[in-house]
Amino acid sequence: MLTSHLVIIGLSLIIYLIRGGLMLAGKPSTVMTSLAALTSLGLFGTGIAMVFMSSDISFANSWVIAMILGFLLYITFGVIALKSGLRKPVAITLWLLGMAAFVFTFLLATNTDFAKQLLGAA
Repeated sequence: MLTSHLVIIGLSLIIYLIRGGLMLAGKPSTVMTSLAALTSLGLFGTGIAMVFMSSDISFANSWVIAMILGFLLYITFGVIALKSGLRKPVAITLWLLGMAAFVFTFLLATNTDFAKQLLGAA
């Protein structure tokens, strides 16, 4: 399950970067939008599956809550930023905030020192 999750994380990042480039070029792609939705669903599904497969399925765990919030921020900023009709400076700012949410969530997932400093005891 972890390998699947990691592959989907990589795909999600690649698709996000491509969609950002297409946004800058003014060429939105419905295919890329559909792929982004599928990878987001896959990320959420494999992440939740790993939580339930672990020995600690408590959703009161601050680490799990922070991971879900980071993921939701990544998705929300990306969806808004990549909608057509936004002025480019606004879209770029929102896209960068989405990228920051991705990096935050990635650091939280991969760096226990970062998680412990941020959340106390993770």
